[in-house]
Amino acid sequence: MTNIREKISGRKNLIIAGALIALMAISSTFAYFVDRDQVTNHFTVGYIEISVSEPNWNPSNGADITPNKVVKKDPKITNDGANDAFVFMSVKVPKANVKTANADGTLNAAANQDLFTYSVNTGWKLIK
Repeated sequence: MTNIREKISGRKNLIIAGALIALMAISSTFAYFVDRDQVTNHFTVGYIEISVSEPNWNPSNGADITPNKVVKKDPKITNDGANDAFVFMSVKVPKANVKTANADGTLNAAANQDLFTYSVNTGWKLIK
């Protein structure tokens, strides 16, 4: 009879141990899948305020442009914002189909030509 009681007690302990192991496995798996954490990311957007001006431009300088006339322009780009910025300016040179004359007065055939040229000031970089 003691042998049967020992077997029942041993099986009972095994069942209890198995149930505890299963309970621990289930609870740790549940904790793994329901665990969460929250993080808030803060992004700060910079402030850039660009203005274009020509402090020395006189509109009358652009009137009555003739060949070989030099018209001074001084565009300035200013960043009044709080952050640094790379800026680009686009200069478009108009073209037209025109006839030109040589120094001796003979006419050349009409061709598409730039109507003016420009040079890049110091501190500016030409990007083609």
